[in-house]
This record gives sequence, C-alpha cells and structure tokens, in this order.
Amino acid sequence: MTINLNTTANAGATLPLGQAKTQPATMPAGGSAPAPTLPPLAITVKKKLPSGVASNVKQHVLFLLDKSSSMAGEKIMELDLAMASILAALGDADNKDGFRVTILPFNHGSSVLCSAVPVTSVPALNLVASGGTNFDSPLKKAIAEIDAFKAQPNPDGWHFLQPQVLFLSDGQASVTDA
Repeated sequence: MTINLNTTANAGATLPLGQAKTQPATMPAGGSAPAPTLPPLAITVKKKLPSGVASNVKQHVLFLLDKSSSMAGEKIMELDLAMASILAALGDADNKDGFRVTILPFNHGSSVLCSAVPVTSVPALNLVASGGTNFDSPLKKAIAEIDAFKAQPNPDGWHFLQPQVLFLSDGQASVTDA
C-alpha cells in the first residue's frame, strides 16, 4: 500500500497535475493510518498572446488589382467586396494603425490609386472593367512604390516589416509575352 506524503525531501518539488511522489505507508504507534498530505499543486497559466500589430511596427501592403475587361460583371463586384473586407480587417482597432496601403489598379496600363496611406485614408475603389491585361506595368510600379517607401525618412523610428504584395487577377497577361 502506498499513500502520498509531503516530506521535507519533497518540499519545493513541483509535479505535474495528477502525479505525486509516493513512499510506503508506515503505521504510527497508535495503529491508525496517517492522514495523507498532497504535494504542492503546480498550475501553468498560459499568457494571452497580443492580437494585432505591435505598437512600434508597421506593415506596407500593396494591392495590384486587375480591372481588365475579363473582370467585367460579377468578378469586379467580387473584387470590390473582397477589398472592402480586407481593408476593414486591416483597419481594425486591434491593429493599432499598423498598416500602410498602396493600391495599383491595372488593365493594359496601371495607375497608383493611393501610395502607402493608412488604411483609414484609402479612397473608394470604383473599379470599372475595361481594356487588356498587362502584368508588367503594375509589377514595375509596385517595385518603384516599395523603393520610394523605403527611401522615405522615418523620423518616428517605426520598424517596417517586409512589404507584402497581393496580386489579384483572373487571368493571364494578354498585352505582352514578357
């Protein structure tokens, strides 16, 4: 027969829940079994991880949005809805204004709708499908936008994560083979 005893040899020992050191029971002179004492209970409390972006970190996200004629109808409406949802998620208060957004709509050419602005300052998209599909133009502009953003002064000392580019299109480039 074994029972749990809390002895000086066990003092300070931490055991996982459900495990205890045991040693043989001894009967005192009076003949009754001693009352068992349990070792200290070790409990692990997990810390809640912070959500959102850290207060000293920012993320530059570039969206290259296909507005060529192949996107007409339901596709362009889905793109508008998807962008509204993404921008709402990035603009969530938990993210502490941690995102800078660049939007480059494109078809046979491309333009810069906004350049590294806070999510709350992104203008309405109002995309209209027309023209061919040229992947080269928005990719070159995205590289130029990233380089320009990195070259800007950073007087507040923000730590910027690696820029992320989301290229949203439904097809292949029809303007150039390059």
